[in-house]
Amino acid sequence: MNFLDGRIEQNRLSLDSGLTRDVQLAARSDGRVALGIRPEAIGVSPDGTDDMQIKVRNFELLGSVTYIYGVFENGERLTVQMPLQCNKTIGATLPSDTFHLFDGKSGQALAIGP
Repeated sequence: MNFLDGRIEQNRLSLDSGLTRDVQLAARSDGRVALGIRPEAIGVSPDGTDDMQIKVRNFELLGSVTYIYGVFENGERLTVQMPLQCNKTIGATLPSDTFHLFDGKSGQALAIGP
C-alpha cells in the first residue's frame, strides 16, 4: 500500500506531491491526512500524461506482476504495477474511488462517502 501525505479542507484533498481532488467524507474532517492506495489501483501511462508524474527508480519482476518503484518531485515514493524502464518518467492516475484516508495525527481511518 502506498501512503501519501496531504491535507483535507472542506472536502478538498491536497496531496503534498501535488494532486488535488474533491472527496466526500462521511463526517467533516479538516487537517492532515495520509492517502492509502494500492499499486494495482493506480493507472499508469508510459508517456507521462496522467494526474501526476513519477520518476522510475527501480522495478521488480515477480512472475505475472511487475512493481515499479518511483518518486515524485517532492521526494515521496510511489509503487505501481507495469513493466517499464528505469529513468523514464511515467504518468500516474489515482482514482478517487480507491482512496483510503487516515487522520494525520491519530492514524485513524476516515470514512469516505456521504
